[in-house]
Amino acid sequence: MEHIDTEARKRAERLAAKYRKMVEITPYDQVILNLLKEVKEPLSIDLISFLTGISKSRCCKILRKLEEKWGLVKKVTVAQVAYYTATS
Repeated sequence: MEHIDTEARKRAERLAAKYRKMVEITPYDQVILNLLKEVKEPLSIDLISFLTGISKSRCCKILRKLEEKWGLVKKVTVAQVAYYTATS
């Protein structure tokens, strides 16, 4: 069990480092969309914000735009928590 926790922590650290660097040179909407496509699991706004370094309020605005205007992400609400996943 400890091995699984260690591997999950390492993966999260790699993702965070990769996407925090990407934020510096890439538009936020592309960074979030790339993250959702790579992970292939629904992510909460808190986790997206943590992994990318983008503020939660900015993440909400971007995710709403990606969902409503472009249809590139899908919102799944479970127990009053919103999770997002890429549609393609």
